[in-house]
Amino acid sequence: MMTVLEERPTHLPLAKACRALGVNRSTVYAWRQRQHARSNEASTSRRHCPQPSALSAEERAQIFEVAHSEPYRDLPVYEIYHDLLQQGIYLGSLST
Repeated sequence: MMTVLEERPTHLPLAKACRALGVNRSTVYAWRQRQHARSNEASTSRRHCPQPSALSAEERAQIFEVAHSEPYRDLPVYEIYHDLLQQGIYLGSLST
């Protein structure tokens, strides 16, 4: 469908072509924007940026080791967190 819209005659406005095909113009603009973003090398997506407050690999391994240990194996995260805090141990926040 997008190929038809992209290869339409120059005298046919995009609005009329979209109306005839039953497609919103905003859909066409969003599609174009995605195509343009894919062609750019540099991505501004936050998914690929390291987060400054993210745990290191060692910290993550330590948390998993504690969570999988025998006393905490069957407990929910909240109970593990509060039990460790009562012992004076802080490995990370609840969200981590």
